[in-house]
Amino acid sequence: MPVGGEHYLASVPHGAAPLTQGNLVMTLSSSLRARTRRAALVTLTTASVLVSGAVAAGAAPSPGTPSGAKHSTRQGAIGTLTAVPAAGARTAAVTIPSTCAGLMHRTVDGRVDRYVYRGSRFTRTTLGELVFDNGLETPQAFALVAQTAEYDVFFAVRANGSLWRVVWDGSGLYSEQVSARGWGGVRHLTASPTGTMLYALTTSGGLYRYSVTPALTVKSLGAIATSGWSGVRFLSALPADDTYDAFVGVFSTTGGVSQYLVERSSGRTTSSKWFTSGWSTIRHLSVGSCANSPGASLIGINNSNNAFGYYDSNIFDGSAANLRSAGQVGSGFSGLLTD
Repeated sequence: MPVGGEHYLASVPHGAAPLTQGNLVMTLSSSLRARTRRAALVTLTTASVLVSGAVAAGAAPSPGTPSGAKHSTRQGAIGTLTAVPAAGARTAAVTIPSTCAGLMHRTVDGRVDRYVYRGSRFTRTTLGELVFDNGLETPQAFALVAQTAEYDVFFAVRANGSLWRVVWDGSGLYSEQVSARGWGGVRHLTASPTGTMLYALTTSGGLYRYSVTPALTVKSLGAIATSGWSGVRFLSALPADDTYDAFVGVFSTTGGVSQYLVERSSGRTTSSKWFTSGWSTIRHLSVGSCANSPGASLIGINNSNNAFGYYDSNIFDGSAANLRSAGQVGSGFSGLLTD
């Protein structure tokens, strides 16, 4: 994920003075229009952001089926992290350039830490504790949606099926309930590369899409698929282009890795295969970006909570043909890992 993000509020922990909802929405919506989660790499109209009636498909595209679409229109540097396994990269070790960066988040017992990755080094910042209804809790799904100069905004799904906005203002985390029920089936959340849409993988194998409004609420765009995605362990956003929301996903059964392109205007989804096997132990994959380059850094966390670094000199070619391993770059990454 890029270096930056955005939240929304709910309960205010530790006796902090509450921010007024009106002031927060005004501040965040004005900033969000100026720079999205991916640093305004794609210009979207209000109509395109709020389009409804996404095309429903029966199942996730096969990891072996090449996509006719091309993810190739590079818009600029992003600064996101990626997760990568100890195996699966092409050939010998490589040094990740120091111009490549990104970030990811780790939540343990309700405490959220941010890890910024530059080259092969991590810097950790504790954001605060997630307090819902006056109780400390790790949500079942959590995702950074947007960033402004003042706030980072996340969405969180709790085990009781409620949806919350969480805001980090530099001093702590503040949460506010968005919906009291209906989200219990969501097992994974990820924001689009532009931060204007939210994607949800469900326990029933579905993939659903929501628009994120300038006021930081969500609007359902329907199902991309109601089944067929159970084998996709997670989705991680790739750098944005003009047409598609792009993601990479790892198959928990085969260990395959595929890229998915979701056409913003219709929800039509296509795929291309990166690897057919070798990544089954990877439980989180975060994709970064490199300044003034189509390259990207990737960080993969495996089931043993070890971090492995990778570098792709052209993340936009849809094939991972240039992906190279940088070896193990960290350890101890337990807990809930998210972008």
